[in-house]
Amino acid sequence: MSLVDPDNRRAVDFERRKAMLEELEGRLGRDREGCIRDMLANSEDGMIKMFVTREALGVRGQMREVFERGEYVPLYAQGDSAGSVIAFARVYKGRWAVTLAGRFLTRVAGADEVPVGGKWGDTAVEIRRGVFPAEFTDAFTKKKIKSDRLLRLDNVFEQMPLGLLTGEVGEKK
Repeated sequence: MSLVDPDNRRAVDFERRKAMLEELEGRLGRDREGCIRDMLANSEDGMIKMFVTREALGVRGQMREVFERGEYVPLYAQGDSAGSVIAFARVYKGRWAVTLAGRFLTRVAGADEVPVGGKWGDTAVEIRRGVFPAEFTDAFTKKKIKSDRLLRLDNVFEQMPLGLLTGEVGEKK
């Protein structure tokens, strides 16, 4: 592990990154859930960072206008672990991209545990803004998330304490 400020930068090993990306793409195609579980258990190897970057850039490419022109909408958590999540949305012409990230994770689970699923108890993020999608898709897990103004974190964070949810108002299900 190293810091990334200018005094601690090192040359990027592009061949290693390319090999990691190829391995990641193959593993995700075979068993996405198992791959995510393995990446979280071995977070020191950098594969989870590669995965999150790959998936987030894919969403950004597909929803360019949402990220460039979309309104920033802060979202607020409630419940037992409300202070352990940050959340916001970008909204443009009925298209939504919702980012949720766990923080202070040892408050949610022990130091040696991954804070997923039931560890989040009754914590939820509320969508207070007008019209929103009835269902979102998580870019990381590909799981469908039903929305009724509350995004329950035990559901969103079922596999990993991070979510990038996309949806469109009026989208056919």
